[in-house]
Amino acid sequence: MDEQQAENGKDGKFDYLVIGTGLIESMVAHHLASSDSSTTVLQVDPNSFYGQSWAAVELDALQSGSYVCTSSSSFTSAPGSTGPSSTSPVRQNKSSAYSLSLQPTLVPARGTFVDALVASNVAPYLSFQLLHAFILAQPDLSLLPLPGSKHDLFRMSQLSLLDKRLLMRFFQAILEPDRLLLPEPGQSLSDYLSRPPYMITNPRLVTVIGALSLSAAEDPAAGPVLRRLKTLLSAIGRHPSATLSALPAALLLGEYGGGGEWAEGFVRAAAVTGRATQVLGRPVLSLRQSIDGTQQRWIIRLGRQSGHPVGGEDHLEFSAGRLLVSQQYLSLLLPDISPPPTSYTISRAIAIVGRSGLDKLNQLGKVETAELRGSHALVVFPPEEGCADRRPVHVLIVGPDSGSCPEDEQIIYLSSIIPGPHPPFDPTQLLEPVLDRLLRSASSSAPQEVLRSSTFYSQSVPHLPPPSTTPSASWIVPSWPAEPERSGLAEVVEWAAETAENLAKQLVSTSDSSLE
Repeated sequence: MDEQQAENGKDGKFDYLVIGTGLIESMVAHHLASSDSSTTVLQVDPNSFYGQSWAAVELDALQSGSYVCTSSSSFTSAPGSTGPSSTSPVRQNKSSAYSLSLQPTLVPARGTFVDALVASNVAPYLSFQLLHAFILAQPDLSLLPLPGSKHDLFRMSQLSLLDKRLLMRFFQAILEPDRLLLPEPGQSLSDYLSRPPYMITNPRLVTVIGALSLSAAEDPAAGPVLRRLKTLLSAIGRHPSATLSALPAALLLGEYGGGGEWAEGFVRAAAVTGRATQVLGRPVLSLRQSIDGTQQRWIIRLGRQSGHPVGGEDHLEFSAGRLLVSQQYLSLLLPDISPPPTSYTISRAIAIVGRSGLDKLNQLGKVETAELRGSHALVVFPPEEGCADRRPVHVLIVGPDSGSCPEDEQIIYLSSIIPGPHPPFDPTQLLEPVLDRLLRSASSSAPQEVLRSSTFYSQSVPHLPPPSTTPSASWIVPSWPAEPERSGLAEVVEWAAETAENLAKQLVSTSDSSLE
């Protein structure tokens, strides 16, 4: 809906005010707008686009570092991180042909997020691609396709027959809860697997299991690994393909950068209810609580829309009984609070290569019968022996079929989690060697011949402030999971859907109890 509708909607009075249009904020807004025929929601965002940090950026915004210039940004660019872009053949006049995700994610074909897309009727307006290959990088620079079926597993020459049977028995137990031995709280994956009934002690086999679960740590806790593996294994076969292994096809890749499109889908689904209004591109001049009769309400005052010096209202003012603020806009709610401590940091990189540059990867992924442009792959680099930074690195390779880059190029996303409140860490030091190793493993050409651009940056994930610091009738919407194990490539959307649903239920329950 537009601003005119907002001005005329109940004299500017709403039940809920949501500040932010990130994925979770937009899912919550839709939940609230569709929960009751009388519930009204106002969703505002100082940005002129949907999605906040979920939104895709164009190439020039990535290379200039403008994506880190806003006060609400959780990203920090690495010095001199654009690599060979200044001399590379990436064409600046085609910047708009790129939709680059600053926090790329994959979607399990069966799970909470897909259920939310279907229930909200957002799914028909979105497009997804199947992942074509799921690969484990080896220390000798070779690339090992991970087994996507029983047939694939027993064809793996790298594993003994005993290990193959142990792995198959473990996977079958995950899908049959009565057979699955629950891990102890905090028990590590390696310890859990080494005990009866599984007796899996081969380090290579443990590495394969950790890679399949996209674990963020070298030896992760067993509980989160089992949950993610169950989601992945349950999704196998949801979208069968004659040319793809069942495993990668269990993970979906969003087109046009993904997250921003999903957030906009939920925003529009909320608007379709007729009970949600959105206002974008207007700065928040003030946010305060005020007494309206016997009720305490939140009053928000918005300034002139950016880029529109003439026409329209100079200021808009609205009120709502309950307030939801994106964590990225925390300073609007608590301007005097010290920044919460960092839970962990994600080192990230985005590289652009020529489409034919990863020729070995296309052959390895067994997509010879498909067009080269359609090859999307996931590569896991386990921690290296003797390396000071022993952390897995996850690499997502996206082709032009996704609508994210020109026809003659591919995008490489790299990410690795650094746990705890560490001092500033240069993502280039961690990820540039991995990028070089990938290019040497997957390309017949030298890395400098196929790499056209590379940008390195960090994503800081802070804790939420203590509930005692939050004013009454207000809630903070987390922008990213505070637990590192929930921030994986195929896990974060599941967390987002669960968080949005739980928060919406809490709000509706609170509203119902206040009426009793």
